[in-house]
Amino acid sequence: MRRPELGWTPPNRRMLDLIRVAVGLSEDSRLLEEALDTLAGGLNEDTYRLAPLLYYRLDALGCEHPSMHTLATHYRNSWLQSAYRERLLARAVVALREVGIEPLLLKGVALASYYPTRACRVAGDIDLLVPEDSEPELVEKVMGAELGMDGWYPAPHARNFSDGSSHVDIHKYLGPALAYPGSSVPLWESSVRVGVSEMEVRTLRPEHHVFHVMTHGMAKSNGSVAHWAVDASLVVNSTPGFDAARLFQLAETQRLGLMVQTGWNWLVQEHLLHEQAQQYSTAPGDVQIQRALCMGENGKYFDLWQMPRRLRRMTTDGDFEIGQYRRNYLRVPQGSATFKILQHLWTKTRPRHRIPSGS
Repeated sequence: MRRPELGWTPPNRRMLDLIRVAVGLSEDSRLLEEALDTLAGGLNEDTYRLAPLLYYRLDALGCEHPSMHTLATHYRNSWLQSAYRERLLARAVVALREVGIEPLLLKGVALASYYPTRACRVAGDIDLLVPEDSEPELVEKVMGAELGMDGWYPAPHARNFSDGSSHVDIHKYLGPALAYPGSSVPLWESSVRVGVSEMEVRTLRPEHHVFHVMTHGMAKSNGSVAHWAVDASLVVNSTPGFDAARLFQLAETQRLGLMVQTGWNWLVQEHLLHEQAQQYSTAPGDVQIQRALCMGENGKYFDLWQMPRRLRRMTTDGDFEIGQYRRNYLRVPQGSATFKILQHLWTKTRPRHRIPSGS
């Protein structure tokens, strides 16, 4: 099992304001004006992904600003692309079902149902999870014969198929950190059905959607915080009775508990989740310590499970050191959740450059 690649970068304050406007948690006139002024300078990777949703929110508020024309263009394009993707999805699902493979819809198209309109969720491709015992040769034959797509690079968890303009990722596992037999069983057992393009298809339950967007979005190679933060916020806030305990249980089972908890704490800290969700965040002291543990020199976050060598010293009174320099020194209260995690790492891992306890 491969652990997630390192890091994610928290957005700056201006980007965070855009996210709050996008998810409908802010109607502050100052923030709206600043958001539109930011977009007037052009779209980057993050703002491009938010553009259709921002247009929907700002148009509903009656905003009139030069940037609205650009946002409206992106919204129309996203609407056309989402309609095309749904037709492509229907073809892929029908083709797989004809050979006895029942797919499960992941990410973009599935998450669009949590957005005000499907056009509000930008997606670059279609992601489908197939049962682990599906024959790769059969999947490849179906994708080639029925959709005219060739298989591109194989990854540990999925394979990309493309006809040069459209892309479909066929997942055997949810992600590279979960590429081992049996990891997708809980996902299939609790999957739900959703209507897409006049057909029903299986997809993840809300808690597992949040698990997926966090573990996928917080990996270094996937970049955009705007995408996973907005996805998670909309899923949690629009799902009555969202079961955060189920989310954390799956995360702990898959040994991605600290990554998910770190993401959740950040969403709570930045007020992107409703009040009921805040009871599942860790105590303020633990949040501070976990942030310090997971923060790299360049400001990016890391999964603690991947970084045992950053843990430099553990003493009997609960002190520890992180990083290369002794000035990076924090005290962890014994009995806290973070102390238990560090204690486990200290006894179960063998960092190459460990400083002896008490030295």
